[in-house]
Amino acid sequence: MTITPYSSKAPFTAQQILTGTTWHVRRQPSQHKFSYPYRYWGLNLTALRAGNQLPNLGRIFSAKHQGAKKTILQQICFDDYLSSVELSEDDTPLPSAISKPSMQSKLDGSVQALLHRLNTQFEALTGSQPEGEILALVVGRNLGMYFSPVNFYIGFDTQQSPSHLLAEVSNTPWDKRHYYGFLLAGASSSVSHAKDFHVSPFNPIDQHYRWQVDITSAKPNTQSQSNFDLEPSCHSETNGSISDSKPYQGQCLDISIAIHVSDERGEVFAAGIKMNGTPMSQSAIKQTLRANPIMSITSMAQIYWHALKLFAIKRVPYIHYDETLRDSKQSPTSLAQKLKKSAFNKKSAFKHHK
Repeated sequence: MTITPYSSKAPFTAQQILTGTTWHVRRQPSQHKFSYPYRYWGLNLTALRAGNQLPNLGRIFSAKHQGAKKTILQQICFDDYLSSVELSEDDTPLPSAISKPSMQSKLDGSVQALLHRLNTQFEALTGSQPEGEILALVVGRNLGMYFSPVNFYIGFDTQQSPSHLLAEVSNTPWDKRHYYGFLLAGASSSVSHAKDFHVSPFNPIDQHYRWQVDITSAKPNTQSQSNFDLEPSCHSETNGSISDSKPYQGQCLDISIAIHVSDERGEVFAAGIKMNGTPMSQSAIKQTLRANPIMSITSMAQIYWHALKLFAIKRVPYIHYDETLRDSKQSPTSLAQKLKKSAFNKKSAFKHHK
């Protein structure tokens, strides 16, 4: 990645639109995979705090209102992000990182307050704060409705190399949020840790996560893919930097983040995003919203549709909240008993038919 000294007048990362795909691959206990187009608004929060502003397209796109407006097609509300981080009187995060979204933390609609919540969370989870810019990969509100399975916040050091990552994860059915934060080793990092937040009703709690994070300068003239591969390569080569584009200076980024989930059965599930950044301009905003105007709604529909297919068609056993593999219907013992019972029923039916 090209190294550029930071100054508030010349941001390293541009305000950008990151478009690409999100993909899911399930390997056990049944195989299932899907992917669909996805978009993040790439917001340089540090530059916004310094006075940089996002485009305002009236009812099409806005980031100027503190409260959600149902008449705006796409709206950035800074209070939507890290809203469940509850701060104590000395501004440190309270012990519980999991809670329902509440207004108990400092929510005033400002970028400054969001950066404050981010830095306190970075400090709590990694022991340090980013020394350079912070780029947020977030989803906006669609006609007043907010829905995002995961937002990412990338911190840079003084040499503008990726140094921190915070993942804000939401578990859709239960309306809770959790934060995973870790240090990055530059443009390519791999991090492993135990799972401690229940997300999918088809995955047990006693699992292991391995993240692969790759952040490089966007390749010039790269177009979003209409046809894409599941499980894209986690390694891409930096190929120069995108030249400055009005109205914003700075580089756009190509970002690939994958998470591999395993337990005693081996790798069970993997998911990720593969995104290409382009400068955020009024024409670019109009173009991306024409292509995918109600992404929050279609994303939620995709999640529930594929959950229904897993449960009703592929017969993947449901796992209760915080249930371990051994206690669930996906345990090797439970599945063996189910297969034995199924074989016995088929044998009995065959004898009865004879």
